[in-house]
Amino acid sequence: MKKYFILLISILLLAPCVGAQTFKRTTKKPGFFVPKGALQTGARKEKLPPIEKMIYRGQPAPIVIEMQRQAQEKARQEQAEKQKQEAIARLKQEKEQTEKQKQEEFAKLKQEQEDVKSQKLLTAEENTDNIENQNPENNPVQITDIALVDISPEDEAKFTQILVEYHNDVEAISQQKTVRNQRLIDMIADFTDTDRSI
Repeated sequence: MKKYFILLISILLLAPCVGAQTFKRTTKKPGFFVPKGALQTGARKEKLPPIEKMIYRGQPAPIVIEMQRQAQEKARQEQAEKQKQEAIARLKQEKEQTEKQKQEEFAKLKQEQEDVKSQKLLTAEENTDNIENQNPENNPVQITDIALVDISPEDEAKFTQILVEYHNDVEAISQQKTVRNQRLIDMIADFTDTDRSI
């Protein structure tokens, strides 16, 4: 019996909670006049003028002046960056053209050197043949082929590069342009003017 009594009390206590869950709330109109929209709790946009048109004491607001200054500064920085990029692109293009010209002149000078070398070989062979044909009996010294001193490809490339730079510098000076030869600048930078007494 005690069990039923506890069960009955539990049901009576829980019934209002279940009823409260199913209750539907409705907004009640007050008994006095309320303007439309005064009781709405939703967020409303406040109608303010744009920041650019804000006026403080008859003058543009300080924030407007600061925004205009920042916009001008940003535009100036963008313009400077654009000019810098254009200058870098122009310098890169000029460098590529200069490099291409150097390569062409290098190839031309190399061809000229090969022509001179082959001409020297032909002249040396002709001289050898002439000496042998003139007095083969009176010439006790045996004539062998004249060997030209071979220059290593690295040294030949250096000499050719120096000649190319020399021709470029002379041409630029003749056109009254400023010349900047990095190899010579480095050589001068390494030079120290010291007196050594004996």
